[in-house]
Amino acid sequence: MFATAIASLVLGGMLLAQGPKKDVGAKVPLPPGISEAPKADDPDKTQTSLAIDIDLVNVDVVVTNKNNDPIQGLEREHFKVFDNNVEQTITNFSPTDAPLTVVILVEFGDTFGYYADDVVGSAAGFINSLRDGDWGALVAYDIRPEILTDFTKDKQALFDGLRRLRIPAYRETVLYDAVYDTLTRLEGVDGKKAIFLLST
Repeated sequence: MFATAIASLVLGGMLLAQGPKKDVGAKVPLPPGISEAPKADDPDKTQTSLAIDIDLVNVDVVVTNKNNDPIQGLEREHFKVFDNNVEQTITNFSPTDAPLTVVILVEFGDTFGYYADDVVGSAAGFINSLRDGDWGALVAYDIRPEILTDFTKDKQALFDGLRRLRIPAYRETVLYDAVYDTLTRLEGVDGKKAIFLLST
């Protein structure tokens, strides 16, 4: 008797878990002024489509040479834009001078000593190329990321952060965690953003 009661409860639970029936509410009358949605196989009901003309589209372009160095001084006549193999008219053309916010992310593990000159030299050259309005931060990572210099427009502060890269303490490095942490910090930053990554 007890086993039968448990079986009934389990069966009842299984029936309840199946959810409501699909035809529930199908015969409820609609309020006045509301018609039924057309069915897909109803030839008398036609579907309408919406077309929107776009008058202006912005296209940001970076042109580099074979060494990945940016090429300066390009003008409108140096570019052609195509849409479905149809050449489009370039109405506005101007260089983008918006400030850049960049995080210089440097691996600082046990192998750093082998590449110290390459790492510091490359990072210093990049810092030196920043414009006056650009923001930069320096982050080193081994088993965790560490902010050596927080966001600043002062290049000297970034150079001072590089000088703190002396003797690494750990062999292990967490590249993906460091990149994720950096991307998370950049989420709240407006404008152009970049990560300059120096890693083995």
